[in-house]
Formats: sequence, C-alpha cells, structure tokens
Amino acid sequence: MSNRIHTAATSSILLAALALASCGGGGGGGSPSAGGPPPLPNPVPTALLALTATNAQDVASGATLTGLGASSVAPQFQQALVTQPLLPRTHVLMRFVQQEIARLTQGLQTSPSAPIAAAGMACGPNPGDGTVTFDQTSPTSAVETFTTCTQGPGQSVTGTITFDNMNATAGVSFGATAGLNLTFSQTGAPDVVITGSNMNATETVNVAVDTITLSGTEIFATTNSVTEHLGNYTIVAVIDSASETDTLTFNYASTKIGGSVDVTTTTAFVTDTADMRNFPHAGVLSLAGAGGSKIQVTINGDETFTTSSQVTIGVDANGDGTFESTISKNWADLSV
Repeated sequence: MSNRIHTAATSSILLAALALASCGGGGGGGSPSAGGPPPLPNPVPTALLALTATNAQDVASGATLTGLGASSVAPQFQQALVTQPLLPRTHVLMRFVQQEIARLTQGLQTSPSAPIAAAGMACGPNPGDGTVTFDQTSPTSAVETFTTCTQGPGQSVTGTITFDNMNATAGVSFGATAGLNLTFSQTGAPDVVITGSNMNATETVNVAVDTITLSGTEIFATTNSVTEHLGNYTIVAVIDSASETDTLTFNYASTKIGGSVDVTTTTAFVTDTADMRNFPHAGVLSLAGAGGSKIQVTINGDETFTTSSQVTIGVDANGDGTFESTISKNWADLSV
C-alpha cells in the first residue's frame, strides 16, 4: 500500500458520494468517532411527504443533488466551484469509493496473505496535507483512517472507511462490504459528515468501461443542522473515457423537507466528463410521495446550457397523472 491517495483536480456528493470544508487548503472539521455513525442531531422524518408546488423545489433539489453526490465518480466535480454564482457540489461519495477501490485492488495484488501492520503515509507533498493510515486486519479486510487528508485544492477528509469480504481481480473486478464514517471538508462550504454501514460496493471493468455499484439499507449525510437519509439505495455509475451514466434508486428523506420521497430513474443521467462538466446534460428522475403525488425532474442541460432553464421540475400534486405546474431552475438555484 505504498501508493498515495490521488489528489482530485476537481468536487461534490455526494456520495456524493455519498458522494468536503476547512479553513485553508487542507484543513478540516473534527473526525467523528470510529466504529459507527455518530448520534444524529435530530431524527429524520421518513413518512412519505405529500408533494406540492410549495415544497417541490426543496424536495427536487435535495433528492437530485444528494443522488448525484452519492452516484458520480467524475473527477470534474470541482469545476462548479470556480463558477459564479457558486454552484452546489456534486460527485463526492462514489468518486471517493472508486479511488479507495483502486488503492485496495493494487494492495491486494501485492500484499502478503497474512495481515500487515498499520502503515501511515502523507496524503500530499506539502506540510499540512494530512495523513492516511492503512491497516489490513486480514487478507480480506482493511481499515483506512484519514486525518485532514488532502483530496484536492481546499479539500480534505477525516475519519474512517472499512472494507470487509474483499475480493479483487486487478483490472477486472472488485467486491466488498464497506462502512463509512467520514467528514468531508472544503474551503468556503460547511463540513459534510457521511456515515453508513453494510454498503455493498462492486466494480467491474470491461475494456475501457468501468461500472461501479453501491447498494445498501441506509446512508446518512449531515451538513450543519440538516441531516439527509438515503434508504434502500442502489446507485450505478457507468464510466468511459467521454461520459458517465448514472442510474439511481433510493428513498430520500431529510430534516429540511420533513419527510421522504421515493426516487427512481426514468432516464439515466448522462454527464459529459470529457469536457469537464460537473452536472448531467440529460436525464429524468421520478419522485413519488404520499397520496400518489409526484414530481418529475427533467435535465435540459449541464451548467453551460443557456438556451433555457437547465432543470425543469414538474408537479403532479393530486396524483392524476398530469403535471399541473412546472418550475424552471438552473443548477445554481438548487443549492440546499
């Protein structure tokens, strides 16, 4: 495990990622205690929410951005941070998991069959870039501990990620059960704490196409006083040299919207990664709430699209199959 964590040239969250804010380039917030999710600041209401024109923007933005943050592995996620006005972050969690899978896959091919002692390394070449400690507790289990570990300009991560039941064939496949207890920090933005256990993480590589799937029962993401919950999730990202295609299925709940909504992909999100885009240029999400109420989120274009609104939110409040109202927004409007 001698190779260093890759530094990202670009952000989210997630993930995002599942799916990062500190003061200065590599600083960060405090680490949650290892061994499981920290106590939540308040319970997350999970009853299905009646969807209306009044709550449509909050519900649609939370579900869409949280789903994108957990799903995307595109390395371009920081591109939004240099755009004015400041765009919401996406592409955190899966990018981070992909990065660690690559590291672990290499390590499984080169490490001895017996467990190895914990080994620490610097996260970057500069003082203050933080450290990561790798501890292979068995031939198929590993724990990584991050201390304000630099992930890119102004970004860092603190906390732990665990992998159990690992199996890997270099350049072909990877599988494991993962646990997360991570604080992502990014200059100018609040810390994001992501926790979860028993996450099934798989990767398959077919020539130049990389497919990563995350599935499990629940992930929590807490930012300031808002806690978000992804339940019964299956998130698939298919990446090639030019684009990323994301398919999302989960129940989204948060303390901000005061309930939950079931999220499914009607048309997969497609993001142009060759041109360093942060947001998808195509895709449709269907959000189902109480009483048959629905919201449809239609992606018209990425952050460079200027012909019309980048996102259209359709609202069917009475569940009759007709979207009686629509809301036109740009990605910058969806920050939650």
